[in-house]
Amino acid sequence: RLRLGVRALVRLDREIEAKTVHALRRELERLLRLEPHALDSVGATALMSIVYEEMAAQEDEDVGEEQLAADASPHQQAPRPSAPSAEAGSPIVGSNVIVHPTGRCGVVLLAYPDDPDLAY
Repeated sequence: RLRLGVRALVRLDREIEAKTVHALRRELERLLRLEPHALDSVGATALMSIVYEEMAAQEDEDVGEEQLAADASPHQQAPRPSAPSAEAGSPIVGSNVIVHPTGRCGVVLLAYPDDPDLAY
């Protein structure tokens, strides 16, 4: 029952670890409709370990939901690099390119024919 109460508090308050153990006990007592100071016998370490376990479980659920949402959405393909220009290694303005060191994709907005490595 205590774990379920902590789970509910974690869902309600993402900053729960910032509370003191005393405030956490009072909040759980209120949530679980227990007598005042009924959770004073629960050790601080035990209570906070339950809190951190439930926070990790909630974070895993959030990541799982984000992954499902990403899997459900249509995948956007990265732009493909365009055919090489007449000048070997010189990018063409408006063409799709891949930055090899980082793997990032983009579109050439400015190109300097004198310096093929300098393009934006």
